[in-house]
Amino acid sequence: VPADFSWVNQGDASLSTASGGLTVSGPGNASTNLRIQKKTAPSAPWTATALIAAFTGAADNHRAGIVMRENATGKLLTLSTGGGATSNAGITVDRWNSPTSFSAQPKATNIPVQNFQNGLWVRAKYDSTNVKFFFSPDGFIWSEYYTESKTAFFTTAPDEVGLFINVEGTGTPDLVNTLIHFTF
Repeated sequence: VPADFSWVNQGDASLSTASGGLTVSGPGNASTNLRIQKKTAPSAPWTATALIAAFTGAADNHRAGIVMRENATGKLLTLSTGGGATSNAGITVDRWNSPTSFSAQPKATNIPVQNFQNGLWVRAKYDSTNVKFFFSPDGFIWSEYYTESKTAFFTTAPDEVGLFINVEGTGTPDLVNTLIHFTF
């Protein structure tokens, strides 16, 4: 594990750096289980930019993406893609009370998967007042996808950011999420 990343709810997930990126993978599971590699965020304001490549299979609850986490409460806000057996990928923002307890889905959109055939650029931003998610097909042109007040869900504020998979769904292929690029 890279020194500045650590596990939250590792379970039977594994980590590899053999591809030159940070790859989190894990087998399907009967229940919700976010498997997270996270690191401490700098003092606000901050922006975390990542290029991820995810294989999530066809189970509706398979998800992979970027996560903001509040360490004191364990609350999570995620931007992810995956799930479903159609040719569209669901891009969603989800609130989680913990890695095993879903809270709400404030936003969801279906986007043709060919838009992300070379990976998905994602951005998590915290400006001391609001939390925001962005995505991009190329890392240059950004679309602000979601904004909410930091107090809409978090008790204080997100102080960690990372990469995750949700392995809910048995009898399906392993989930894989590779972090190819990450910067603050």
